[in-house]
Amino acid sequence: MKRFLLHIVFLLAYVNTSFGQLKSLEIWEGDTVNKIDIDGLKQDLWLEYHESGKVKKRTFYLNDIPHGGESGFYKNGKVRYTIIWNQGVPHGFYQIYYQSGYVKKSGVWVNDKNVGALVEYYNTGTVERRSTYNSQGELEGAIVAYHLNEKIAAVEMYEQGLRNGFSLTFDSLGALIETKKFLKDIEIQHEPDSDELRGMLDYVTEQNRLIFVRDSLQEAQAELQIAEIESQAKIEKQKQDLAQEAQRRYFLYGGVLLLLIFGVFMYNRFRITRKQKHIIEEQKLEVDRQKETIEESHKEITDSIAYAKRIQSAILPPNSLIEKHLENAFVLYKPKDVVAGDFYWLEVKEGKTIFAAADCTGHGVPGAMVSVICNNALNRSVREFNITSPGKILDKARELVIQEFEKSEEEVKDGMDIALCSLDGQKLSYAGANNPLWLIRNGEIIETKADKQPIGKFEGFKNFTTHEIDLQKGDTIYVFSDGYADQFGGEKGKKFKTKALRELLLNIQSKSMTEQKEIINQRFETWRGKFEQIDDVCFIGVRID
Repeated sequence: MKRFLLHIVFLLAYVNTSFGQLKSLEIWEGDTVNKIDIDGLKQDLWLEYHESGKVKKRTFYLNDIPHGGESGFYKNGKVRYTIIWNQGVPHGFYQIYYQSGYVKKSGVWVNDKNVGALVEYYNTGTVERRSTYNSQGELEGAIVAYHLNEKIAAVEMYEQGLRNGFSLTFDSLGALIETKKFLKDIEIQHEPDSDELRGMLDYVTEQNRLIFVRDSLQEAQAELQIAEIESQAKIEKQKQDLAQEAQRRYFLYGGVLLLLIFGVFMYNRFRITRKQKHIIEEQKLEVDRQKETIEESHKEITDSIAYAKRIQSAILPPNSLIEKHLENAFVLYKPKDVVAGDFYWLEVKEGKTIFAAADCTGHGVPGAMVSVICNNALNRSVREFNITSPGKILDKARELVIQEFEKSEEEVKDGMDIALCSLDGQKLSYAGANNPLWLIRNGEIIETKADKQPIGKFEGFKNFTTHEIDLQKGDTIYVFSDGYADQFGGEKGKKFKTKALRELLLNIQSKSMTEQKEIINQRFETWRGKFEQIDDVCFIGVRID
């Protein structure tokens, strides 16, 4: 109220203000947009227009440099693009639109570089391509393209801007029509097996889900950021207007009228600002709710996987049991994920120590579920049916696994590869499903080949063969899954292969079994380097004293 009376006193003191001051008033009223300061620099809101008079571009400036939100418009008045400037450099969420109004492209700039998710759309509104960029603005991870019917058209794996990994192409019905593999943007000859292909498709599906969730969250956060910037700009403008108000002088009656009009205008702006603030607060609450939902879902998933790991760990034989019945031995177990499709197994029956290294179809949660079924089949074969011959154990285990999967309405061909041994003093019995037995004696590897059939549904299957071997003191036997030899690594990103594994085992025969385990593990990690582990690893070594 005191401030209002002070304005009235000033107005009365300057009743005879000149017409030139009227002209000054007109300039001040028009100075709220397209303002240039005394140094000739653009400040605050600037508008550019089409020939029709409609707004073409709306930009905020700070000392002649774009700083804050900018929007472009088509001639029909629809939004063409929205970006955020930071000291003249694109920095923040941006969107580009078709003239029809559909979004064409949306992403995030950080210092003029695309960072994080970039989504491109067809002019029908469906997604055309999803890309992900690292902090350096380079393509990173899975890049997914879509057909107009929203089915995946192609998937390419990138690392630091270069194609690195599998490239998959699908037809419009979703069928896979081409696969390629690249190493640092160079195509290499590699036909993926079913496990690799399934792993790639599972990975792409998960990445699409995470990208969709992340895009939604980023878009909501970006809209909130834009609204906050514009609201702050309006508040700053109000402060400038109030500061200039103290320097202006009006005619007595015309000034009072103008002051009242200005008061109504300011009240209206305050009401609009308060309404916008309320909208912003609601948007922030919605973003917080979405974030809480995502975090809760993530926690449920991780808790479930952690519980699955506890269950799988419970079916593995404890170290105390292994040390008791295989005194001079080691077990190297390296799951690719939290849970695994590989498992090791040990049972003592009629004085015989029966042990195995098994590799079930897949890895992660699907592989772990199959491993529980296969582990139970081995237990039942020995405990319930009292079988101790390796070949007959595998025959019965196959029968039990097929019975379990036949309960499904869909055909299930999952199962396992396995190398199974029965040790009775100096007598060794072995049977294998695709996985061999290696025996090292006098500096030479003697390989006992497995039957070329899995534990599971298989056309033309036959009974598994039991091989009897007389052991000698100092013999070392090894059974393992294929995850070790199939690991990519080294300077050229190739597989480790069985030849290199043979040389490694021959070179460490003078070491104790504990030392062998450390050397085999270290060699695996050194070879893998920066490459991702592609499969579970299960490796058992036993020395005969």
